[in-house]
Amino acid sequence: MKIIRDIFTALTLSMRLTSIRHILTLLSAMVSLTLCATTPQLSLTVAPDRSRIYLGESFNLHITVNGADSGLTPPDISTLSATAETTYLGSQSQSRRSVSLINGQFRQESTLSRLFVYQIRPHNEGLFETGPVVLHHEGRTLGATGRQVTVTGVTQQTTVLGTLTASTTAALVDQPFTISLKLAIAPLPPPYQNIEPLHANQPPHLNAEYLNIADIQGLHLPDLNAILSNLARAATARTPAFHINDYQRSGIDMSDPFNFDMGFSPRPIRFRLEPTRETINNINYWIYSLDLNYTPQNEGDFTFGPLTFKGSVLTGVTSDQRGVFTEVFAVAPAVTVRVTPPPEEGRPDHFIGTVGRNFKAN
Repeated sequence: MKIIRDIFTALTLSMRLTSIRHILTLLSAMVSLTLCATTPQLSLTVAPDRSRIYLGESFNLHITVNGADSGLTPPDISTLSATAETTYLGSQSQSRRSVSLINGQFRQESTLSRLFVYQIRPHNEGLFETGPVVLHHEGRTLGATGRQVTVTGVTQQTTVLGTLTASTTAALVDQPFTISLKLAIAPLPPPYQNIEPLHANQPPHLNAEYLNIADIQGLHLPDLNAILSNLARAATARTPAFHINDYQRSGIDMSDPFNFDMGFSPRPIRFRLEPTRETINNINYWIYSLDLNYTPQNEGDFTFGPLTFKGSVLTGVTSDQRGVFTEVFAVAPAVTVRVTPPPEEGRPDHFIGTVGRNFKAN
């Protein structure tokens, strides 16, 4: 019996030593991987979210610091201040970490990164340089330049004023917001100020990508097909209307009994926006508007616009009662809604990055 007990004790000791060696090896690997993760290669990337804008619009400049997340100060973009209006929009962590243990092999992958976002509104038309951008961190200085942004000039006028606005420009996932389009068109001079300044037979053309019936990844969209169908039904042959994007209908236009064109070639669809009146700079403009509601499903930057207006506007009446038309090109600058994670300040220690929603409490 003593021999059996000695053999059992020796085997137990051997198993314990083997387990201890495995644990020490595992701890050594963990320490080694942790040390590697704390001294990553530091780099800087700069990227504008748009490559072409109109003068008066802004774009978001994304500056990503790769290799670090905490202890960072916002990058220096002071060189851009001479040629643009700059606004710091904040930062958010882009770090990713994963740990796996497969067949006794411990593996840890860690990517440290932080995104800084600035809103940039150039002062002049032409090519805008998105740099240099400089980062100072732990005694090191990094610099980078992103791609150029083309800024197109627009002739200033007061006949047609276009705006795109968002109910909020900083939202969380599942937080609804509204994009509002407003076109203000100057009235005719007295005594014709109560006549709409658009001719029924010469609809101006509106163009904006966000008015296309197409999915936008990361957003729950309004039923644009139903909305546009209602606007098209409201556009009778004798009411001022707009053409929007490339929407066309084929066949004979039965809505106009005086239309003797019996061809079947596609024709632009007319959309009616019911006007209101609003005084802007002491002028009682005609206001044509369209509101669309969106709900974000994912984080990211979502840009709506720009919207362009191109067409004839009634600006006067001759002595023999003929309308005076003026060709106008106007731009409603784009608006961007940033959908971000919850604020980092005040997070509980056990926060793991997920957010609950649609709760009900009794």
